[in-house]
Amino acid sequence: MLESLFEVSMWLVRKTEDFAHGMVVLKEARGIKYADFVAPGQVLAVTATIVKDDGRSTSLKVQGRGE
Repeated sequence: MLESLFEVSMWLVRKTEDFAHGMVVLKEARGIKYADFVAPGQVLAVTATIVKDDGRSTSLKVQGRGE
């Protein structure tokens, strides 16, 4: 689940910055809470919002929900 959240975040950062970065690295993940796990056959709906971008690093709020 964390990998999916990171991949959505990576694509958002790359798209927002017109694909200027070939690689996006996860520096840290804070405040992770797993309310439940996604069962096989379930869909993980992910939303990502950029909270802060200082040119060198980007902070995002990302949520995933099983549907």
